[in-house]
Amino acid sequence: MISLDYIAGFIDGEGCISISMLTKRENLTFCPKITICNTDKIVLINIQKFLHEKFNTGGSLSLDCKHKKGKWKDAWVLCFGSKADLITLCTAIKSLLLIKAKQAQLILDFYNHKDSNHYRMTDDMRFHRAFIYTKMRQLNGKGGD
Repeated sequence: MISLDYIAGFIDGEGCISISMLTKRENLTFCPKITICNTDKIVLINIQKFLHEKFNTGGSLSLDCKHKKGKWKDAWVLCFGSKADLITLCTAIKSLLLIKAKQAQLILDFYNHKDSNHYRMTDDMRFHRAFIYTKMRQLNGKGGD
């Protein structure tokens, strides 16, 4: 049976909480996301369904890697990338995560900046997001806390 405890454990074991940095027309864009990869599509569908019923969020499910040879199973990815989805999911599971609680808190910190509701990114907000991005890279690096 799917529960928030189960989802938190699944994210701790099979998921990734990260922030990527993109450069568009000389501007930096930071893109937080949570992804869960697995070869069992059904379990990802059940997680998505549970989150949709409980929080009206569910991310997007897609085929990540289709293997033509019989040696490997196809891999599926459930991805959460919208601000609303990330805030909802991180708030719901942060206290249940054993390994990735700091990363979930960084996602919340990323969006809880005083200027985060402005359309245009201020220099202060850009600095704040770059700082959060750097901390996330340190946590997710090999040998990180």
